[in-house]
Amino acid sequence: MDNTFTLKDYLRIKLDEEELFGSNEDTLCQAPVHEPSQQTISNILNYSKALSVRKSKYTEFITSVLN
Repeated sequence: MDNTFTLKDYLRIKLDEEELFGSNEDTLCQAPVHEPSQQTISNILNYSKALSVRKSKYTEFITSVLN
């Protein structure tokens, strides 16, 4: 099944999108910014300090958490 779009189809889709989302494309890029909390950052840093990854002779790597 061939799905081809003519220029007229493209323009109709474009106008429909502008009607739905508004003609200003900057409004689409203004999503709210979420940042991790300080506690989350501390948890990740502490985990990275406790994580030990060593190369092994018999397997590729040995991973352990040193707590």
